[in-house]
Amino acid sequence: MSQNLTLMPLRHRSELVSTDVFIRDRLETEQDYELYAQIIEIDGSKPSIKTSDIPPQMRINVVRLESVRHDAYGKVLTFAYAEELSKLKMLDGNIFPRNVAIKAYIDALPKDTPIILYWH
Repeated sequence: MSQNLTLMPLRHRSELVSTDVFIRDRLETEQDYELYAQIIEIDGSKPSIKTSDIPPQMRINVVRLESVRHDAYGKVLTFAYAEELSKLKMLDGNIFPRNVAIKAYIDALPKDTPIILYWH
């Protein structure tokens, strides 16, 4: 099964207590299972990035994904703070320039910025 990841930074940490959050920024990663294995378990990997489920009252509003709480696989959406995602390791010779750019963007965000992870 093919997996893709879209990262959706929130504007402010306070949005975690909202019921409906409109997503303005979407960062579509290139399919990189070595990167994904740092976030979710893939073939026995031990993820190094700590994620949490979004709060129970929260729904995400995204163009083409009207008000969702679950990813494309039926799992509750998760999030991680920018500080945590900045720990992602880009392997030497990474062939996915978009992912390198997304990592640089994450590194530039305030550390307490929540970033929603949408798997599809």
